[in-house]
Amino acid sequence: MSISDDIAAASEAINRNDLAQAEALVQSVEAQLADREGERAHDTWANLAAIMIDLGARAGREDLLEKGTSLTVRVLKDLPEAAVWPGLYYNAANGYLALWERRKSAALHGGLLDDTYLQAKAYYRKALQASSHRPGDLPRDLRCQILVNYANCLHGMGRSVEAISLYDQALALDPGMPQALGNKAVTLYHLAFLAEGHTHLFLAEARRLLQEALQGPTDAHAEARFEQVLSRIDRVIQAHPQFQTEPVESEPAKSPFHEFLRKYCARNQLFLTPTALVGRHDALVFGDPMFITHMAAPLDDDAKFDRYITFLDQIKEDYVLARYLLVQSQYRSPTVDAIDAAVTLYYPLDYSLHGAYINMLKTSTRLATDVLDKIANFVRDYCGLSSPSESSANFRNIWSERSSRHTLRPELAAQRNRFIYALFDLSLDLGQGGPYGFAYERRNALTHRFLAVHDPIAQAPANADIPRVTLPQFLDECLLTMQIARAALMYLILFVDSQERRSHRGDHALAIQGTPVDDALRWTPAQSD
Repeated sequence: MSISDDIAAASEAINRNDLAQAEALVQSVEAQLADREGERAHDTWANLAAIMIDLGARAGREDLLEKGTSLTVRVLKDLPEAAVWPGLYYNAANGYLALWERRKSAALHGGLLDDTYLQAKAYYRKALQASSHRPGDLPRDLRCQILVNYANCLHGMGRSVEAISLYDQALALDPGMPQALGNKAVTLYHLAFLAEGHTHLFLAEARRLLQEALQGPTDAHAEARFEQVLSRIDRVIQAHPQFQTEPVESEPAKSPFHEFLRKYCARNQLFLTPTALVGRHDALVFGDPMFITHMAAPLDDDAKFDRYITFLDQIKEDYVLARYLLVQSQYRSPTVDAIDAAVTLYYPLDYSLHGAYINMLKTSTRLATDVLDKIANFVRDYCGLSSPSESSANFRNIWSERSSRHTLRPELAAQRNRFIYALFDLSLDLGQGGPYGFAYERRNALTHRFLAVHDPIAQAPANADIPRVTLPQFLDECLLTMQIARAALMYLILFVDSQERRSHRGDHALAIQGTPVDDALRWTPAQSD
């Protein structure tokens, strides 16, 4: 048999769970390749490394996982970036993620996001980026699998909102993909009992997705996991004879702009509602009902509720205003046209774009990033952190000590709450040099100096003193910043809700339920159109 035949046979042995045969074939291929050390057989080494990772994950063998992962990384380093197939990045990510899963419990006990997790996340992103550059020659199932495994990676760190978005992207490519259906269902199940007012909807949708996933081909490990979660959901439903999904209602749009706003926010996942995670159009709420549902306070504490509801009100209103400015920047209106109708500006000879619509985009980006910093200060106050100070705390510096950037502060790790880890992990992505670091770079430029936005067909002059961006890129960045702020705000609410549910179990706590603000307390000016 040839080396390629042995590799194919090892893969088949893993699929039928004959791990001893698979390992024997792997050792045979290793020995054959060792005799050809001088040959640069990158494809063969990469295929062997992928088999090692699969075998190590299935057998629980950390030695094989480490060998396969390091071999994949070695092949990656030996190839020019333009020649790298996205599947190579994907294999490296899978290896690091499998290693992280074996080390996760001990690492998180000490508040640490170790290098295996961070590398897994980075390689999944590289795989997605590489696959987006060559969509024509990349198999659809590989793109889908990259999306699903990256989603699994984020879900494992509590970043369920972003994970569901990735599952939905995979399902948009392949609506019947069992791994996407099943893993989205598991994520919905984990969120169901925190989805205030929509628990039955989440459970029913998770059940439907699991039943569909189990009809398709999947590996034995995933099938067992999906069946286990489905059995749990069935027990919950059987224990509630009157089980039915909650009604979903939205008021009609009040104007053409309101209708545009609703469609834009629904399409781009900008509403603060758990129903948006379900992904069914008939379940969508066109609004932002998500809030802290109740709080518990000592009997003599009459300030806690007012303090944190006021704080969250402000954060939520800032987010909604930032979102409005983004949407309004995409919808021409005589009202907006009048804003700078008589404002004199001077042309700087650099083809940059000006006007109220561009400045709405800029202000939207600033406000969305400010929302992140207010979330950090909420956590600082709620968890009683003494440092950093209120004036210097921001979303990038609150979660860890300066000397140990990848380790969660002991006070926060002690919360034992997955949504704190979600916020912490998101903060690393927003750090300097991180994939979302642009949000703070843009905000800082706009707050303290300026940012020039250009039409993409214009040739902008090279001036290092002026930060520049094309309009399509800036719009994409603004939308992504808004989606990041939305996810962070949802994680904050889920964190507080889950913490407060624990507090209700105390004997000396008073449960306080909120009352929505009515129209009498929504101030409006006297003059109108």
